[in-house]
Amino acid sequence: MKNTIKSFSLIIAIGLATLISCQEEENTNSPGAGALGKNSPLTTSLQRLMTANTSIDNVIDSTDCFRVKLPVQVIVSGTTITVDDAGDYQTVSAALSQTTAGGPVDFVYPITLLTPAYDEIPIANEAAFQSAVENCTVLPGEGDCFRIDYPITVSVYDAASQNPSTLTIDNNQEFYFMLSKLGDSDVYQIRYPITANDQSVSISNNTGFENAIAQAVANCGCDNDTILTDGLILYLTFANEVRDLTGLGNSLAIGNTSFVTDRSNNANGAIFLEGGSENNQVVTAGNTANDMLQDEAFTVSIWFNRQADNFQGQSESLFTTNLLDIVLEGPNTGIRSPKVIAPGVELVDQDWIDGALFGQVGIWHHIVLTYSGTQLSLYRDGELRDQATMTFPQSMMSPNFLGGSFQGYLDDVRVYKQSLNAQDVLQLYNLEGDLGTCLD
Repeated sequence: MKNTIKSFSLIIAIGLATLISCQEEENTNSPGAGALGKNSPLTTSLQRLMTANTSIDNVIDSTDCFRVKLPVQVIVSGTTITVDDAGDYQTVSAALSQTTAGGPVDFVYPITLLTPAYDEIPIANEAAFQSAVENCTVLPGEGDCFRIDYPITVSVYDAASQNPSTLTIDNNQEFYFMLSKLGDSDVYQIRYPITANDQSVSISNNTGFENAIAQAVANCGCDNDTILTDGLILYLTFANEVRDLTGLGNSLAIGNTSFVTDRSNNANGAIFLEGGSENNQVVTAGNTANDMLQDEAFTVSIWFNRQADNFQGQSESLFTTNLLDIVLEGPNTGIRSPKVIAPGVELVDQDWIDGALFGQVGIWHHIVLTYSGTQLSLYRDGELRDQATMTFPQSMMSPNFLGGSFQGYLDDVRVYKQSLNAQDVLQLYNLEGDLGTCLD
């Protein structure tokens, strides 16, 4: 009897030992304290971080809403260029800089668009492409501020099926897909340490990861003064680059240019059109999103500073579209007053002539043209100088050109799809020179 009891006790002991052993083994597969879920704050930050960079190919599609899947063929001035990788964007840019139109390119259809969420949109023709541009929404992204150094290792644990797996993540797209596929009961753990921004940032836990992302975004985030930005469809600050901050169009400098001190003494805060030829310009490609007449009203604001008084032509161009010219014009090279030429009307800054300002070489001036749908108004240096009643035909007014037979500085160019009032114009005139490189 005693032997039977001993045997039974031994069986129970072995059973308990086996159960404990199994539980310990199961616990090694279970998530630890650093587990993250679908709705964790770090997961939300990572999803924004992992969205596709859709601004990298703006030279061909002129929008941040999506990028065009490669390879793709584009046509510039009748020449077909095959874009196989990101390095070929510079080839397209160089080709566009040799054209008077400056863009946009024509695609060889069909093409495929990639959204920030890596969704693919088949596009059969130009009409479908323009429709996609009109109806797109740019997702918030932070990938330009913070870059993970891959590969990293992530353990994913499905609490419902108790099925753990270990993944090696090699790029943003793989990380984004992993996060987007998380279910409500799924958790994951990042195997630390990891590094970011070319190993300049070291991260050892989830809290450190959150803090690193927040700090990176804060340091490179947009600190631009957003005064009077509602309705902007073109914004060129020329802060050591030629780029439309609205993201609606692709802007390129053609001919000899450099960056110079602006009106507020900010270094490299304005662009210098050095050549002074008819093709020495900044060209912005047109599309339905930056059509000046899309809401039947517009405003153009330009700072300019002439640097030469030796032109033989009749006028120097500040801003040109297919329906509008803002020029400096006079009977000779010494008399150049602001003038607007539009269908059926001309506006002249007579106060410029009466005040004997004439050539005004080396002096900054501010020109604003507003159109309310029925009235065209010319402002110079914050004051109304001329106006007329007229109506523009409803058609595309892009691409637009800055410069042309103008040798001088240009800065802080804004185009709105609405008519600013006199108080707004005065406020623009009193703003300091802008060195912002982003909006919002």
